[in-house]
Amino acid sequence: MKLPQLQKMPYLLIIMGLLGFFAGHYIIFGGDALDYKSRAVFSEIRFNPKCPAKDTMCGRVTLLSGDKNGGLTITYWAHDTALKAKIINKDTTVDAQKMRVIARDTAYKYYGDTIKQAVLTEKELEDNYRVNVSSDVDFFRDNPVFIIWAVFIIAMFVMWFASFFPLLYLNKEISLYPKFTELKLWEKGLKYFIFSIVVLLVFHYIIFVSFFDSTPYFSSLFIPGWKWRFLTMNIIGFIACGPIFTGMMNVYRAAAELEPADTDAITYLEGKLKIFLLAISIGFSFVLTTTSLLNIATNELQFVQKITKDLGHTPMHTEFVLAYGVVYSLLIAIFYLPSALRLYHLKLMQPAVAGVQNTGGRFGMKGPITNVINELVKSSAPLVTSIITSILAMIFQGQG
Repeated sequence: MKLPQLQKMPYLLIIMGLLGFFAGHYIIFGGDALDYKSRAVFSEIRFNPKCPAKDTMCGRVTLLSGDKNGGLTITYWAHDTALKAKIINKDTTVDAQKMRVIARDTAYKYYGDTIKQAVLTEKELEDNYRVNVSSDVDFFRDNPVFIIWAVFIIAMFVMWFASFFPLLYLNKEISLYPKFTELKLWEKGLKYFIFSIVVLLVFHYIIFVSFFDSTPYFSSLFIPGWKWRFLTMNIIGFIACGPIFTGMMNVYRAAAELEPADTDAITYLEGKLKIFLLAISIGFSFVLTTTSLLNIATNELQFVQKITKDLGHTPMHTEFVLAYGVVYSLLIAIFYLPSALRLYHLKLMQPAVAGVQNTGGRFGMKGPITNVINELVKSSAPLVTSIITSILAMIFQGQG
């Protein structure tokens, strides 16, 4: 594969950034991204079922759940018109066959407006309770955090696209370094790239069939029909990560050929590995930031606020963001730590090569433990981001 001469083609990076800008717009707005006459993409579900004025239990949500396909289902108390009114003694309580007395007038006449459990699927919610707006700006006025979320999604795509070729070029540079030309790393790059994509797919598959077996955030609450565009976003994200994880594998393969005395080559690989780590940390931090913003935004929706009031707690927990942070930190560690520890091992051996006595300082008993911990901390940028954004989310929700 022949790469373009990036030094002589600055407009290529600008074009890639613009492509990322348009791709991000498409992910958010779909086919309406370039149609200024189209209707609003964002809309909201407002759950206000018909209930008698004196029926305080009617319309109360008792359960929100998601199925394996990420579909939304709610269970609530619906008004039962089978028994419209019933006058009974003031001391009598009715609680049989899901019929409950729930209101009393000043004459101590009880009204048996009864309730029954009802289940609504996502389609039924969309058909009966979705409220469309005339423009997306109108939606953002009522839900301002969503516009920040949308901008961050677009910015993430700009970063993915604009950095793709430079990161590939770094892999090319490693393969051309005099010490590593015989390894033919560039020729093996496609295999590494495909392998990294497969690892990402398998990793996410295991995650999403286990403890993330249903989405904690339902896109139907704000953008109907967004699931396939969300899937596309994930696939593009996997491809964007390809050059980074390929580079980390190239660093490990090149380091395997070095001796402790090859100080220049070790320093060279350390510099490249730091760039790859920075790139993936920024990328995953964008993912965690957009997830946290989505958490804040969905908690401000009328439907979610009603569920929070009825259930006594929000169904959109900040702990999900923390969980994502841990998961992506583990993913970085899987690729980063082998290369980092290999280079650290080579540096650990350098004092003996140089004839310097090991006194227990940097390369003594405390040195290895400290450096391993440092490498683990370096790979935990997504976790740190998730903690910070979760704290901000709790502050925002507390103010709301």
